[in-house]
Amino acid sequence: MEQALDYASLAVAQSPCPGLPSPAEWHGQICGLLCGHGSVGPIDAYLRGWARDAEDRPDENLRAMMQAVATRSHAALSGAEFDFEPLLPDDATALDARVTALAEWTQGFLFGVVEAGAVWSVAPAAVREVIADFAEIARLRGGGLDDEDDEGAYAELVEYVRMGTLLVYGEQAPETDAGGRQA
Repeated sequence: MEQALDYASLAVAQSPCPGLPSPAEWHGQICGLLCGHGSVGPIDAYLRGWARDAEDRPDENLRAMMQAVATRSHAALSGAEFDFEPLLPDDATALDARVTALAEWTQGFLFGVVEAGAVWSVAPAAVREVIADFAEIARLRGGGLDDEDDEGAYAELVEYVRMGTLLVYGEQAPETDAGGRQA
């Protein structure tokens, strides 16, 4: 039976690892790294460093779960179906918490693309615009949000982040051949 890889399951699985960012933030970092590297290979070192318990022992179950998320994210980003989704809390979670998680996701993404060595001065204008917008979204914090207009605005932001990530991946990721190797 396949293990659940949703936000809530990952939050529970990572609870013994006190220094790990939220699932949204580390997923954003992974996606940012993917946008710069184009493959999951370089990400394994990050996962091994993150998946450590309070006594600094490796948590192989969590690392395997995170690796599965990274692999699925890479497949979604590089696939033709455009089915990539940022890892965020589900709609049953309070809107304030979802907005905060979205801000953490974009913050993580920005960190990841910087770690991957992206050079923004030569990036296409559309990519620079997405990065600037993600920086603004990273500053959001939920507070007193709960009406239909707020829900609609949140849904629009999530869709923008989803499509913006696909755009950055398409523009920034190194070309790979059919076997997943850099061309």
